[in-house]
Amino acid sequence: MAVAAGATPGRATKIAGESAAAIIRSVSPSRLRNVGKGARLGVRVVTLGTGMRTIGIVKASGPWQIIEYDTRPHPIPGLSGAKASRKTGLTKTFGPAYRGLRKPIAFDGIVRRTVWHPGTKGQYPFHKGAALARPLIPKVYSAAIKSELIAIFR
Repeated sequence: MAVAAGATPGRATKIAGESAAAIIRSVSPSRLRNVGKGARLGVRVVTLGTGMRTIGIVKASGPWQIIEYDTRPHPIPGLSGAKASRKTGLTKTFGPAYRGLRKPIAFDGIVRRTVWHPGTKGQYPFHKGAALARPLIPKVYSAAIKSELIAIFR
């Protein structure tokens, strides 16, 4: 009987964490466009400890920093070296004079060696989802504990 009762907080913590993760997923996009091959934004739950000392941690997985936080204005340099030669073929076209130099990149139809990124305003979907989930966690946890206790003492 004590073993089953000791497992209850762990299961309840997992259920509460999964419900928080579901709320965070509902307010955030699942994929990012124009980032590699459509980068996935995920939310996962990790439970640590056992029995009454079980804690749940809801973690973000994927490139959340791209949309979560503000981005300062910064330069985006063109490609350089062998990677640029392979990607642009400029060394073949214009000869070895382009080796080692920054290769031009095109943005809005204008070709430049460096492009200035104006920065972005973060949308904070993970923080917003966590704020929505925070008041619901005690209710979900209590309901999970109650259902576990009913199952044990039937």
